[in-house]
Amino acid sequence: MKENTNKPKQDNLKPKAFYRKVFAGILGLFFLSGISLRNEYNQQSTQFSPVRTEKHSMITVYNIQQQKKRLHAVTQDNIQGVLEKIALEEGFYDYRTREEVTPNARILYISEKKKHGFIPIFGLHGLANHLRISITSEKFEAWLKYMVKNNYYFINDEQLLQGDFTRVPNNKKICLAGADDATVNQFTYVIQGDKKQIKSDSMVALLEKYLQREQGKINFTFYISHSTEPFLQKDFTREKLHYLADNFHIGNHTYNHWMTRNLSPRDFLDDITRAFEYFEQQIGNKVFQIKTLAYPYGILDKADIFSDALEHYSYKGHKLLGAFDYDGNFTPSPFSEKFQKWDIQRLALDNYTSNFITQWLETTEIYTSKRAVVIITPKEIIAPKIKTAFPELIIGNDEPVYLIVTNKPDLEKSLE
Repeated sequence: MKENTNKPKQDNLKPKAFYRKVFAGILGLFFLSGISLRNEYNQQSTQFSPVRTEKHSMITVYNIQQQKKRLHAVTQDNIQGVLEKIALEEGFYDYRTREEVTPNARILYISEKKKHGFIPIFGLHGLANHLRISITSEKFEAWLKYMVKNNYYFINDEQLLQGDFTRVPNNKKICLAGADDATVNQFTYVIQGDKKQIKSDSMVALLEKYLQREQGKINFTFYISHSTEPFLQKDFTREKLHYLADNFHIGNHTYNHWMTRNLSPRDFLDDITRAFEYFEQQIGNKVFQIKTLAYPYGILDKADIFSDALEHYSYKGHKLLGAFDYDGNFTPSPFSEKFQKWDIQRLALDNYTSNFITQWLETTEIYTSKRAVVIITPKEIIAPKIKTAFPELIIGNDEPVYLIVTNKPDLEKSLE
């Protein structure tokens, strides 16, 4: 039988079938995308409606460089979600918030909690030329100038131990400092007749000259012992202790300043208690402002022994938060597993090490603050006027500022 030569060839049909299938697939994708887009639009329009109503308030995102980033609407019950979105946008893996209520607004500070980066904690003694552990007033002043010029921000012991960097402006390098022993030229009065003033090249005067106050105090801790008269001017001891409690921070350095590592834990705690009793006699209830101590002469490899003792210690129900060693190392982030609150490392700052401090700092990964500010207010304010409208804000020039404008004065009072 003769083969039918009019039968279509299969090879000629393949391209047409292929194109039909592709076309059908594209139509299907458009159909599915339409459903997806409608669902997404419906979801967004429920949570972020661009129309202001009684149930909505606007969130406008600014930075201090006057660049508006975007505009959303947020419902009263999703402010916490907005904070999480802000933290995510700023790249904060984990964060801590602090709230301040002012007559004009509620202000929230969001600070990133980073595990990497090291914090320099400087340990000083007296201001003098001749002592190995001392530093001259000139070198101390040069160090303060360097720290301020190079974008360092001094925090206090409690902020370190609580991991609270919400007061540190964005992109500041974090550091701490303190002085042991209440010794020569840390706090000296110059007496002229019936008048006295703080000696201009003493540690207290130089700190007040260069460091800004935070909540009325300068973040610098004087760890005071009593083996000699504190600050070496007996007639003014009580007055000086009150002054430091009001304007700086005080730490416990034991009473007798015995070498810690040679003591039993019991004897060590007894000496801490005696120091607390002395402070209470001198400054009354201000004694309970004392949150930390510094080990006389350091503790070397005995941290575990004293850590357990301090963990269970209290003075009249008042507990210490942490303790500082004197071992010449940078301190890891308080959010790192390597951080030990009863063995916090310090760098000696003296006439010898002052020659190398800047090199150490410039070759170490210093913990740098990352922070954003959220203002919840009924005012609609443009970015250039934020600092004028809220003079209580302490923010850097590159601080991200998020403005939530609301017509609800009682907008979610608690964010916890």
